[in-house]
Amino acid sequence: MDILKSVLTALENHTGEWISGGKLADQFDVSRNTIWRAMNNLIAAGYPIESVTGRGYRLSSGKDVLSETGIKLNLKRPDAYEFDCRGTVDSTNRILKELARDGAPSGTVIVADSQLKGRGRFGRTFHSPPGTGIYFSFLLRPEAYHVPVNILPAIAAVATSEGIREVFGIKNGIKWVNDIYIDDRKVAGILTEAEIDLETGSQAYVVVGIGINVYAPLQSFPEEIKNIAGTVLDGEPRPNGRNRLIAAILNKWDYYSAVENIDECSRLFRERSILKGRDVQVTIGRTTYPASVIDCDDKFQLIVEQIDGTRQILSCGEVTLSL
Repeated sequence: MDILKSVLTALENHTGEWISGGKLADQFDVSRNTIWRAMNNLIAAGYPIESVTGRGYRLSSGKDVLSETGIKLNLKRPDAYEFDCRGTVDSTNRILKELARDGAPSGTVIVADSQLKGRGRFGRTFHSPPGTGIYFSFLLRPEAYHVPVNILPAIAAVATSEGIREVFGIKNGIKWVNDIYIDDRKVAGILTEAEIDLETGSQAYVVVGIGINVYAPLQSFPEEIKNIAGTVLDGEPRPNGRNRLIAAILNKWDYYSAVENIDECSRLFRERSILKGRDVQVTIGRTTYPASVIDCDDKFQLIVEQIDGTRQILSCGEVTLSL
């Protein structure tokens, strides 16, 4: 795995350029045959690598292929996750919930290139076209987390925000409770679903689904979201960009979901909030009212002030920015 990652990194650093197998062999102190095997493994994983006798190898630009190999190469704990990378699915959350009911272990991850019935919170559709986004869900059994289940969506938001910053160097904000925004446009959404064990009354499992608009879709966003949705990046796809982002989010999840790091996670959640000082519409059940956002507290709850000066602390519900 180490030589695969080293070779892939070298190719990425010279995307679109030829680099000889001999040069790579000397650089990493291995045989040319080892380099050849590494290249074949990367090609088998879907990487657009060209090979020409006398010139060497070249990673083609403008393509970003999803693969288990590409994700695991960038994971700090690759053995903690089992990946199932697919092309087009109806919904990664639906598939994973089905697998969870059949006994799939914690750490099972479903990754898709596109979704036909991608879902967001409150049953909304999440636009999931092929080749441009990240759509993945990971499974948590109760033994996999030691924090209150109600803060898992917020932790996922921080992990996603941090992952985007680490991989692409792009600042972004969090709209309570778990949407990611860049320049007032939504680029990512998170749907966390849980199932109760009716015999014990305890959580049977939690599925965390994350959808990110990494690149602009080949066709424009649907009419109903074109003034709201945005993308993380402009321009052509970056080789291995989506794999690196999935790995970074899972790495950040492992870190921020640890009990000893919750305070740091809460601080980042407050700092990244795009709602502080803004007017919003709060919806809880069938009740909607205007309010101003004061801040988030250290329990990832939203503090709002109603028109009459009454303050409320929200642990659930929907908040929409007032236009």
